[in-house]
Order: sequence, then C-alpha cells, then structure tokens
Amino acid sequence: MNQKTIVLSLDGLGAGFLGPYGNTWIETPAWNRLASQSVLFENAFAHSADVSSFQNACWSNDKDGSSPNLWQRVAAELETVLVSDALNFQDHVPTGVDVTRQVDYPDEMRLADSIESSRFAAYFARLLESIEERSGNYFLWAQCDLLTTCWDAPLEFRQQWSDEGDAIPPDCVVPPSIKFADLDPDEQHAYACAYAGQITVLDYCLEAFLDTLPNDVTLLVMGNRGFPLGEHGVIGFDSAVPLTNLSHVPLLLRLADHPLRGQRAPGFWHPAALDEFLTPWCEAHAMDQVIKKWLLRPATENWAMTTASAATAIRTEYWLMLQRAGGDVSLFVKPDDRWDANDVADRCPQVVQAFHAFHHQILADSNSATPTRPIVPDLLARSFE
Repeated sequence: MNQKTIVLSLDGLGAGFLGPYGNTWIETPAWNRLASQSVLFENAFAHSADVSSFQNACWSNDKDGSSPNLWQRVAAELETVLVSDALNFQDHVPTGVDVTRQVDYPDEMRLADSIESSRFAAYFARLLESIEERSGNYFLWAQCDLLTTCWDAPLEFRQQWSDEGDAIPPDCVVPPSIKFADLDPDEQHAYACAYAGQITVLDYCLEAFLDTLPNDVTLLVMGNRGFPLGEHGVIGFDSAVPLTNLSHVPLLLRLADHPLRGQRAPGFWHPAALDEFLTPWCEAHAMDQVIKKWLLRPATENWAMTTASAATAIRTEYWLMLQRAGGDVSLFVKPDDRWDANDVADRCPQVVQAFHAFHHQILADSNSATPTRPIVPDLLARSFE
C-alpha cells in the first residue's frame, strides 16, 4: 500500500471565505477544485482560539503524556516530517518527528509586488521541496501561520473586492488587532477586503500546488481557527469570542481518484480530533473502511465546543450557545442565523438551561479517568419552534 499523507494546516482560515462553504463574494477556484476531489466536512469547528492548544490536541491523545502521541504512532510505519513557518518552532518539536523543515521569510515585512514574490508563494515552494525530498512513504504535517502573521498581498488583490465609493482597503502588513466601541461598517468592510486579498493569493498558490501534487498523495487541508473581521466588534484575536467567524473552519480530505470524492459529510468535527482518523489511516490497508467510518459518525455526536480565554461556545445542529467568563449567555438559532446576529437567549430560557447542564456534563466527562463524548440532549437536538 502506497502511503503518502500530507496535512496542510492553515491558521486564520475561516470557512466563510471559501466558495465550497457558501461564499459568493470572492472567487476561490482552487478551493472549488479541491472540494470536487475531496470529502468535504461541512461542520468542522476549531478546538480553541489558542493555536498552541489546537496543535497539542491534534498531536496528543491524553493529558499526562503516558500514551504515544500521533507522531510516535505514525513513525512506527512511516517517515514523519514537520514543515512550519512559525518562529522558533524547532524548539518545541514533538517526540516522534523524524525531519523538520523551517520556512524562512525575509526579515522585512512589506507588500508583495506579485503573487510570485508573496510569502504564500515562498511557503508552498518550501513545502514542495520537502515533498520532493522524500523517496518513500511518509506522513508530513505542514503548518502555515501567514493569515495571522503577515498580510502581504499586493494592493490590487485587496482593491478588487472593494466597490466604487467603498472605503479604501488598508495597506497594513501586520494583521490588525482592533476592538471597536462603535463599529463603522465601511471600515469593517475595508479590512475584510484586505483579508480577501490574502485569500486570493492563497487560492492562486493552492492551485499551483494541486497541479504539482501527485494523485497518490492523500491531502487533508484544514483551518486551525478563523480570523474575526469585525462582525462582533473585534478584528483579530484580542478579546475575540468563539462565535462562527472564529470557530467554523474548513476541513477537506482529498481523495483524487476515489469514488467517495465530491461527497459532503454533515457530521460535526473538531480538526483536533483527527488523531482518531490519522493513526488508523496511516497504519491500515482497508482505507475504504477508515473513510466510511469517518463519514458515518453518529448523529448523537453532532456537537462541538470551542474555547477562548474569555468565553466558551457550544454548537449543535440547531443551536449555538456562547457563555462569557462573566456569566453572560448568548444563544443563536442554527443554521438560519449563519453569522450569529440575533441573540434569542431571553426567549429560550429552557434551551439555555439545557446548555448549562450539557456544558457541565462535557467538562465532567472530559476530566474523568476514561473520557467519553456525551450525547446531545433531546432539547438541544431539536429545531427552534
């Protein structure tokens, strides 16, 4: 069995800016192409607003380190490679990684003159080098932080999403971190255009990457967390709460010539729970069974929880509850209220109460000696009436 697997993990990539997830504002042909070749997970949610917590959850399956981590288990079968553009990431390489590759950028952060001179282009060039260096089977994890560290898309890529009369997209290179007292919709849209420029450059680079990637390579692409763009008064991560703009992330499993490609999986997923799939995927020979087990996740497990420093969000098929550290609760009807605009907590006290009980159960079960995944209570599994 030819086993070559790549996980491309993109920090700051929310699902809402991609065509396969319903975006009609900006064009993302490479993502559309990838979706046509993949199983697309419609309801993947970030584990945490903290990217280091996300990685720890992906790579370790227990709390005390007594069990082998993902890398150690996979290393028994395959060469393991970690590619990252994070500064000083080699100071914290997990046990079990055979090879590390740093993606380096120029010290000066400035707007690129073209796609070819952008940092995304440099990242994918280094990633392709790391792939070409492999002579046998491998498991390669590629971590890219550019959407949260450097916005260098040429100005024309930002301006193309701005209409005449709109506020001019900023020429910032450092991703903004702004908390608004009173949000100006025009200013918020201008920053969204700047982010859209980054997505456009990423799309071009992803297209070139897909053109080069052999069909015998399994590719899993996911977001670590989205990037808040002022929808709730915050741009960036400072003071952001884990609502949909931060928590809903893309997750696509490319299966080039597989009959299951093009399917959509409706079940709920934390990308950080991929350990339960990646280990058997890299070890097993019956790949169809692994994929179908993943696709047929029970409906009773259709919930996800995303944590942040100041709030926790729990999402079920029909509801999203946000509980802030001070005790304030917001409740949104899903899937109708896509961007969490209409708080109905005051109108649905029984649902809020059920969420509180469910949250306590989640915490209790996760802290037990043998952690389990609780079943969604009946009230939270029903639509708003």
